Amino acid sequence: MNRPLLPLCLLAASLAAAQSTATVSGTIRHQGKPVAGLRIQVISQGSSLFANTSSDGVYRVNGVPAGGGWLQILVHPPVDLRLAFRSWQVNGISGDLVKDFDLNSGYLLSGELRRPDGQLLANSSSLMASPFDRAIPAGEWIFGVVNQGRFELVMLPGSYALETQAPPYFSPPVVVDLRNGDVTGLFIEMLAQRGRPYPTLPPRAEFITVDPPDVDGYATVAAAPGAVLGGAEVAVINLNSHTMALASADAGGSFSARLYAPPGSAVMVKADPFVKNAANVWRDAQTGPSLPPDLNPLPGTIVHAGGAPGLQGAAQRFDSVGAFLSPPERGWAGWWLSGTTELLPAGAGVGRRLRAAGRLRVTSPAMKCAAPSASMLRMNIVHCTPCSRPECPRALKRRTRLWAAVTMVCVKASRGTRLCPVVKRWVP
Repeated sequence: MNRPLLPLCLLAASLAAAQSTATVSGTIRHQGKPVAGLRIQVISQGSSLFANTSSDGVYRVNGVPAGGGWLQILVHPPVDLRLAFRSWQVNGISGDLVKDFDLNSGYLLSGELRRPDGQLLANSSSLMASPFDRAIPAGEWIFGVVNQGRFELVMLPGSYALETQAPPYFSPPVVVDLRNGDVTGLFIEMLAQRGRPYPTLPPRAEFITVDPPDVDGYATVAAAPGAVLGGAEVAVINLNSHTMALASADAGGSFSARLYAPPGSAVMVKADPFVKNAANVWRDAQTGPSLPPDLNPLPGTIVHAGGAPGLQGAAQRFDSVGAFLSPPERGWAGWWLSGTTELLPAGAGVGRRLRAAGRLRVTSPAMKCAAPSASMLRMNIVHCTPCSRPECPRALKRRTRLWAAVTMVCVKASRGTRLCPVVKRWVP
């Protein structure tokens, strides 16, 4: 009775299979021109299909399984073309898909992957690369195939952290600099045991200096050889103004970065020899009141821009730096307050007049002001008075709050921003 139903079931299954496939197509270009003859690979769960681009750069792959799962498109041109590899993934397709790729020129990275005993790694694996100075497009990653211990891949100019998975061995921290040309003959020796995920020594403060700032308040943080490990990626953060810059150390451990850091700034320097954490910082970097979490495990060093302010005649110099933090649509503004305060004699009591003179500079790329503007400025001054009595702490702190009307005069700055220098005497 049921035998005639069997062919019908097979037919229904065949129709369902036919309806669950799709066509993946697109155009490959370089500098706006089609790239012909490239082999494109389309991988999905359970299939791996290939197609070559035509003379007009078009590829077409039929019979790609549709529905759930994931789908990958690999565009890995021959390395002699020096076109950067592209790898893209999407979580399943419900029908035909069109995906174009615009390729860019890059540099070659080639070398060998070896076991801890020095022998070539026999198993096939992949070499992953994380760029330090840019974000990877959504849905993409960078990798090259390791075949019999040897690898070749082309990547955009930049600095990269390399990582591979080849059980039972562990990947060592490897940094490669492709900013200026090819890197060939790279030798990577796998580890028998997992290495430390973070460095243990901070950058050496005695090798790091903060140069005098320009008219905008921007300064160069420079490090001599030996400041950090060679090839490390360095994060330089102004803890007062909530600004950050990233730099790449050379083979000797020197680096240079430029950021808003007038005198009075506390500048934290953290180095990541493994690059991956710094790469995540670059990806997530934004002006804000807290440090990116990827920086927290890295040991850091704090250097002070301008050094400790000294005496100027009978007055004490001061420098203070901060920032006005606004919603993203309003942007960021850094401020720098510098000047002198009168020294209080020992035993000065309440009601003693204090005279201070200073200048406030405000820098912001978004600031637009053409005429002087009046505002009120509040300044807090804390004086420490020595106290030798046993019941006293080492110093007594006296806080003075000063208010003054100031006139902000806008001056065109070299960086296209505007500064508002103020010269004013405050009297409580």
